[in-house]
Amino acid sequence: MKNLFLYLYIVLAFLVQAYIGNFPLSMMVFPMNLLLAAVWITLMVWLYTKMSTSAFTRFLLSPGTTIHSLVIVIVMALIIGLFPQLSPSEAASQDTLLARLGCYDFVTSWPFLAALFLLQTVLGMCILRGWRHKKHFRPRFFFVHVGLWLALFGGFWGAADTEILRMPVYREAPSNEAFHEDGRPTFLAYNLQLHDFQVDYYANGIPSRYAATLCAPADTFTLEVNHPYSILWGEDIYLTSYDVQKGAQSPYCIVQIVREPWKYVTAAGILLLLMGAVLIFFRKPKHSRT
Repeated sequence: MKNLFLYLYIVLAFLVQAYIGNFPLSMMVFPMNLLLAAVWITLMVWLYTKMSTSAFTRFLLSPGTTIHSLVIVIVMALIIGLFPQLSPSEAASQDTLLARLGCYDFVTSWPFLAALFLLQTVLGMCILRGWRHKKHFRPRFFFVHVGLWLALFGGFWGAADTEILRMPVYREAPSNEAFHEDGRPTFLAYNLQLHDFQVDYYANGIPSRYAATLCAPADTFTLEVNHPYSILWGEDIYLTSYDVQKGAQSPYCIVQIVREPWKYVTAAGILLLLMGAVLIFFRKPKHSRT
């Protein structure tokens, strides 16, 4: 019966979504996200160390809460898979109940973020309880659970600091003007200029590979599709398009600049998960007495 509160919590998130729209990520940019994350972690530690016998702490640590929080996150992931995910402007133009519930831009919706926050909280409390047993460190438990927690932590708290920009890069002159997804211009801390462009074709004339060599103030590098270049900490450049009609003589190329300063937190979590998986794989089996 207590787990009914979890579903009421998600229903409340859907109601908030229907009335005010998607969560305002702009309120959570650095350093606000880091400050709130620190307060949240402090509260979890306080609950576990000072309020361990309280009904709320026991509720968070119960197996039922863990199972139901996982089920809720799985359902949220299914919503993302079942409904087309549109840009914020396209989603806002849809005048349907599903649109008002955030189904077409679900990653930044109140229900999805509420579910992730719940799962992180439950997982964090489990880590505080289970990272050691009888004062002995439990490496497999630690690496797997902390790895998953960090992977979720980086994506959740770092979402507001993620930016995706598009930029035309020309042969004729360097430029540093890029554009947000909604068309707003911004200026980079560096200039880029197209130095060379190469295109390979299949026998039927369809491009099989294309690459752009770009010049930056301190470096010259080559971009290919799905082979980004990391130009600054947490800032990667991807090649996305060019003038198809002119091929190798294209006077410009279009690059996508992805800023993800928290991606290293997520990467650290994935690394810990892999370490935990290796430890589990090489765990010595317990021999039963005969």
